Amino acid sequence: MKDIDLLAIVLKLRPLIEKPRKAANWYGRAAQALLYACVNAYDPALGSWLHGSASEDKPFSAGGNFPGGRVLEVQHGSANEDKPFSASTLIGSFAGGKLHPHKEYYLRVCGLNPALEDILYRAIQPGGHFGVGTVIDMDQVPFLIEDVFWKQSDHWLARFSSYGLLRDHFFQTKAGEYGRMRIDFQKCPLIAQQTNGSFNPLITPAFIFESLTRKWNSHAPQAVTGDLGAFLQEETYISAFEMRSQPVQMEGLVMGAKGFIELSSRALEAPEWSALMMLAAFGFYSGVGKNTTRGFGQITAEFKK
Repeated sequence: MKDIDLLAIVLKLRPLIEKPRKAANWYGRAAQALLYACVNAYDPALGSWLHGSASEDKPFSAGGNFPGGRVLEVQHGSANEDKPFSASTLIGSFAGGKLHPHKEYYLRVCGLNPALEDILYRAIQPGGHFGVGTVIDMDQVPFLIEDVFWKQSDHWLARFSSYGLLRDHFFQTKAGEYGRMRIDFQKCPLIAQQTNGSFNPLITPAFIFESLTRKWNSHAPQAVTGDLGAFLQEETYISAFEMRSQPVQMEGLVMGAKGFIELSSRALEAPEWSALMMLAAFGFYSGVGKNTTRGFGQITAEFKK
């Protein structure tokens, strides 16, 4: 689609099984593999780059400026964070720890640049890689794609936008209108990795926005500016939260967190507050934290007066 950088598609799936079958502990890796196969089908060179970038630790690129003054320092992140897509785990009912033949399941994949957006949009067209009627495999279980969504009016987890539209919306159209934002991570747990390699399930606003800043500055044509760290500490406060630990068995046991955080501020006209809202809206596509290409860190953001 013209002038669109960000696309979140949702696949409605039905397992092609005759009776309930034990579900896998986590489908994020399978979702990542599906995305790789899709990209390879339309752009083998890009698919090869995505696979190759997994072993690299590259600096993020950032150019240009948003309104707000000082440029926020951008740290290096993992190559996994730098990939221009995110993916959910399989979403649905797993009563008794099983997949059920007559239940509906959903999978969400997001492209974070025009190349990935174009591939995903082509893939969900009739006859495409993710088109209705296609059978895909997830962890050795066949799933029929019964429907696809890419508009918010059709599914609450589907949407499209661009970096410029998000910037203009929060720095111009909605500047100063909202005093609270709620970041919800109920469906897919967030995980934060400390320097010693352990995973930290305690999620803070500082962690959320450090992660979102790295992701934005990795993919957007213009970098976030303003001293967001100081603004978070001095001009915002947590007005509500609910979190619980969520262990996930992957190669080893990974501890994440599910729940929500609501952040409020009285400095509503500050450009840093606009930047924080913009980043939270971007997080709907990029996810937050580690392993966002393998099912973790999917969020929604709600803005309140």
